[in-house]
Amino acid sequence: MLFQHPSLLWGLLAVAVPIALHFWHQQQAKPMPWAMLRWLETPNQPPKRGFRFDNWLLLLLRCLLLIALTLLLARPSLNTPDKAPAGRKIHLVEPSTAVIRAYRFELEQALARQERLVWATTPLTPVTSLTDLPTGALPNLLQWQTAIHELAEPEVQLHTYLTNSTAWTDAPRLHVPTGFVLHAADAPATNSSLRAIALPSGKQLTLGSDKRLAVVAGAVSPDRVAATAPLRVLLQVRQADERRTIQAALTALTTVYGLPFTIDNQPVQGITYAWVLTDQAVADPLPGTLYTLTGQVGNADRANVTYVPEPLMPQTNELVTSGQLPEWLAGQLLNHLGMSAEVAPLPRAQLASLFVADQSAETVNTATHPVNWLQTGLLLLFLGLLLAERYLASQRQA
Repeated sequence: MLFQHPSLLWGLLAVAVPIALHFWHQQQAKPMPWAMLRWLETPNQPPKRGFRFDNWLLLLLRCLLLIALTLLLARPSLNTPDKAPAGRKIHLVEPSTAVIRAYRFELEQALARQERLVWATTPLTPVTSLTDLPTGALPNLLQWQTAIHELAEPEVQLHTYLTNSTAWTDAPRLHVPTGFVLHAADAPATNSSLRAIALPSGKQLTLGSDKRLAVVAGAVSPDRVAATAPLRVLLQVRQADERRTIQAALTALTTVYGLPFTIDNQPVQGITYAWVLTDQAVADPLPGTLYTLTGQVGNADRANVTYVPEPLMPQTNELVTSGQLPEWLAGQLLNHLGMSAEVAPLPRAQLASLFVADQSAETVNTATHPVNWLQTGLLLLFLGLLLAERYLASQRQA
């Protein structure tokens, strides 16, 4: 039995109050002999108030009342916090050493119970051993949503194991089934200045100690690659002057830092762009793509979408007239790639808020909010004891 408010159990000490009152009322006054007392005695003495030895039942009822009230306020429950709902368990595991290291015991126990374990890959693959991780890239945000939908079944509790890394910073909300349990392994905080863009020349573009872009000789190690040049850019603006201005700014970045771009004026089928600069609204932005929307005003609820109220032209935008447009565009790119600041995993509560259960208020039933029969029984017991105590007290005038 568990209690939601165990500190209220100290109220059980209040049982001593009616017991103490009982014995206090039992104390008799010391008789004093008086010659005329016998003439004042009457055969019918008036009833004496207070607890008598024939009021043990009333004392018991009052003690039970206090006990029942204390237990009721402490909100007891027979369900344990880790008790799984009815149905099977499915474990969706990110194939990373951080997850395996953090939850090896839980995953080994699930394998021993012959529960279904699946690697979060494309396509999903069953887990046969925790030591042999599948090769390939880790799932992106869209693949996580696809995997969760594929495994969501009625009466199934879906346990998801993933790394709480910087990739979830710009993540949209994911829809999960009701029986969803999140297990997150925190990745160590990374210094964004160690990340770099791999250039075609074999060098790397990174932030120097002065927080400015610098080209450094030597190839980038795979764990430090933020992006690989040339970057694929979709430049889709309707005004020719604005298009030429943006192209000139990107050319300046190529000239100064050796960062090349492959620019398309129309989207190409099957191509995922690293950067989209457009003056048109984007209905469904991709999480891994940086969007710069010019000539539009909006409240971007995603960190990878930036609104520029004015078109990027000399006569309308101060960044262009002051010559700061290339630096501003470079800053947008660095923020998106996680190279401009110290980056740490999300707080657990913020990460959990990204997973939203697919269930409306009308479909909530006793399966998701079970009735606490123990608490209901205690309430009925308390009411019954209260009625019995009031009845007996009125009868005995005690």
